[in-house]
Amino acid sequence: AYVYSQARGSIKPQARRFVMAGFAAILVFSLDITAATRGWNLPPLSWLSTVALMYIFMRDTTENYRATLRAWREISSERDELYQRFIRDPLTGLATRTHGIEALEKALKTHAACVVFLDLDGFKIWNDRFGHAAGDRVLTEVANAIRHSVRVGDVCARYAGDEFFIILQDTKLSAGLEIANAIQDALAQIDFQVDLRISGSIGVTAGRVAENADLVINRADKLAYEAKHGGKNRVVSDASSNLAA
Repeated sequence: AYVYSQARGSIKPQARRFVMAGFAAILVFSLDITAATRGWNLPPLSWLSTVALMYIFMRDTTENYRATLRAWREISSERDELYQRFIRDPLTGLATRTHGIEALEKALKTHAACVVFLDLDGFKIWNDRFGHAAGDRVLTEVANAIRHSVRVGDVCARYAGDEFFIILQDTKLSAGLEIANAIQDALAQIDFQVDLRISGSIGVTAGRVAENADLVINRADKLAYEAKHGGKNRVVSDASSNLAA
């Protein structure tokens, strides 16, 4: 009894049932031997203890498997959530800046790619006049307009604040200009039911195979800056820019 009490206190609760069943099995087996040697007319009980041990083992194994499976699912869910936070902008649902740059780097390894850079015009007025909630709605509507203006496979990302960029894989400059114009048209169609409209200054550049992704995006950003200071609500590309190559 002392040995049993000491063992019971040192064993984890999860394994305690095995120990208790083991002691019971030993007692039952001893009783069988005693009954056989003394000629007692008792039914054999050893096989019952064996069955009980097998049942307990299978039950605990199943419980452990289910617990492990639940823990794995929770870890997988948390991992997926963290990954989504890394690749998705929480407000607009577009790709994050980091994920967009990585997508461009991957595209430029094997193909040329166009980058369309959008800088909204007068966005500060929305925040100042209607509040940040209204500004968030503008950004969300702009993101939807961008999504509906591009092709399947194009990567739309939020760069920072009211700036966005789109990666057009294996695309010539002329096709990039068409998509930029489509984005402008889509912005003009957004109805916020107030006396303000939203527009954007857009830069379009063609990235060459193996060119640095940051340099390509920076070039598109400068073209958008040129469009903004040239009158806003314009599209400026490598072909139409006044900047030195």
